[in-house]
Amino acid sequence: MMAIDALLFDLDGTLIDSMPLHQKAWGRLHARLGLPFDDAAFFAATAGRANEEILVELVPQASAAERDAWSLSKEEDYRALAAEELALIAGTLELKAAARARGLRLAICTAAPPANIAVAERRFGLGGLVDTVACPADGLRRKPHPDIFLEAARRLGLAP
Repeated sequence: MMAIDALLFDLDGTLIDSMPLHQKAWGRLHARLGLPFDDAAFFAATAGRANEEILVELVPQASAAERDAWSLSKEEDYRALAAEELALIAGTLELKAAARARGLRLAICTAAPPANIAVAERRFGLGGLVDTVACPADGLRRKPHPDIFLEAARRLGLAP
């Protein structure tokens, strides 16, 4: 049997219930762009995908600069919502406590931008719940590449 020394978690939809707020922010962006928005269909087609990928499909005729501005605008909307409404996934604190009681080290491995991570940190003290946070801002490739998970394991002094 393999010993477990650490738990590595994604952030969005795993530790924090951010997906409904991202969805609201996408709905607001659609409204600003004058685009129809089917909440369920959009979520099914885009959950887990990067803004850049989504916007290339959503507005292929737009310039890269326009898509970058819209991506930033969407994330600003998300952060404003999250500052007031973001919730932890049920059981997050209990799982953290149980893991710590067993001597496990903990990491967050997320594709979220640092400003989004900071909102969760301010609301819940997430940095205090884990030993390290690895994200693409650290110069790592986004999921599906394993870079953020490999880096978190390295920081924890563990083989993947």
